Amino acid sequence: MATCRSRGVERGGAPHVLAVDDSSVDRAVISGILRSSQFRVTAVDSGKRALELLGSEPNVSMIITDYWMPEMTGYELLKKVKESSRLKEIPVVIMSSENVSTRINRCLEEGAEDFLLKPVQPSDVSRLCSRVLRIAYDDRNQKMRANDIISDSKTEFSGRDNNSSNHPKLSFKAILPTAPQTPFPLLLRATSPTRHHRRRIGRRGDRGSGSGGNSGKGGGGGSGSGGGDDDDDYEEAEFGPLLGFDEVLGFAAARGVSLPADMMEAAKDAGIREVLLLRYFDLQAGPWPLAAMIRAFSMLRNRMLADPSFLFKVGTEVVIDSCCATFAEVQKRGEDFWAEFELYAADLLVGVVVDIALVGLLAPYVRFGKASASTGPFGRFNRMAGSLPSSVFEAERPGCRFTVQQRIGTFFYKGVLYGSVGFVCGIIGQGIANMIMTAKRSVKKSDEDIPVPPLIKSAALWGVFLAVSSNTRYQIINGLERVVETSPIAKRVPPVAMAFTVGVRFANNIYGGMQFVDWARWSGVQ
Repeated sequence: MATCRSRGVERGGAPHVLAVDDSSVDRAVISGILRSSQFRVTAVDSGKRALELLGSEPNVSMIITDYWMPEMTGYELLKKVKESSRLKEIPVVIMSSENVSTRINRCLEEGAEDFLLKPVQPSDVSRLCSRVLRIAYDDRNQKMRANDIISDSKTEFSGRDNNSSNHPKLSFKAILPTAPQTPFPLLLRATSPTRHHRRRIGRRGDRGSGSGGNSGKGGGGGSGSGGGDDDDDYEEAEFGPLLGFDEVLGFAAARGVSLPADMMEAAKDAGIREVLLLRYFDLQAGPWPLAAMIRAFSMLRNRMLADPSFLFKVGTEVVIDSCCATFAEVQKRGEDFWAEFELYAADLLVGVVVDIALVGLLAPYVRFGKASASTGPFGRFNRMAGSLPSSVFEAERPGCRFTVQQRIGTFFYKGVLYGSVGFVCGIIGQGIANMIMTAKRSVKKSDEDIPVPPLIKSAALWGVFLAVSSNTRYQIINGLERVVETSPIAKRVPPVAMAFTVGVRFANNIYGGMQFVDWARWSGVQ
């Protein structure tokens, strides 16, 4: 029988996790991640040491162990734990740096809670630990309810015994109907569900996944599409169980984090996927500038929730473009670079704005809240735009499926947005440059001065270039990044995806710059 104490969670205490790994480095990494989530950790270097510890101190909430270890493998440790009537309710998580499907299936069939590929990410550990917290919380509450029923039953039987002593003819059978109607063993049985049941905690299958706002894209509140078991299983495996309002409030209170209004509304309406909620907590625990920006700008928050590498991609784009632009400006202006620094600064500033727009407009994002109820033309347009993916090759997320027509429509819709950004930035950037050039020539004229570029024609060129060329290239880049990020090697070695992002965006920047020069010459702007 698994009680709160046997699951490692005493009243007022932190859950106890046993980490097993023969590598001192991996042991330190896992222990650090667990302790950062306010868990009590005991780390040992072998399966035998783990069994010895479990024999003397069974108060463990979860065991997380490496698969391949000398003397006793993680699989053998798993079997020992599951064969023990005293320890079998403790969840066991296996880690490995090798993605071997037969090994994974064997561990899961033996009763492993999950199988994680190294290097283990903090979000993986947070998801598992939050599940342990929830189960332990249910254990404690159920035991407290059972104890209350037992106490009430004893009091009631005691009172009836006193009454029966004054009525000798009252038979014992007359007392039985007043006993608790719930079978006693069911009240005290272990509340640790099987692995299949535990994966289905928080399921809202009969309501649709409801996790993506207007179109259910990514995480919580809204119409969501579908609701079949296959979709739910995929979403739960990828994004964790769907947490109800009370569970969301409990996790937020445990972390000391207040949720914004739209996330609270999403939790009330249809729930929030566990992984997305944990990502928000991690962002709030980040350094000051990021945490403050996440709270202040929902557009940034929603993109970071859908893609934690969003800021890295924006920074990569800005740095590469700025460095390439600076190199080109120095080569082009030569000795006049510092004399014409204001032109360079204006170009650079506009370039940064364009870079942020290029990445941000195609980035996936989580949508919280309900679809617009407006019946006017703008309301219909907003609903139509909200149903489109962020990019042509965007991955399907909780509660959201995209048709081929929607993906094609996205290409043209984003082309219009890109063109608008290009035209506006072209007006601003070229306008500043033209004013500076005109002001300088009013002071000092030279026969070598090049003609002032036409403002509207230059802005139109920027608009068309971004709508056609940039839109196509960045759609392809997003698709390639998605393929790499979901590959097994990138999941095992995350820097591979980061290196690919840097390389492909650098190559795209060089090619785009050369192509723009050709377009400008062809159009007569330069």
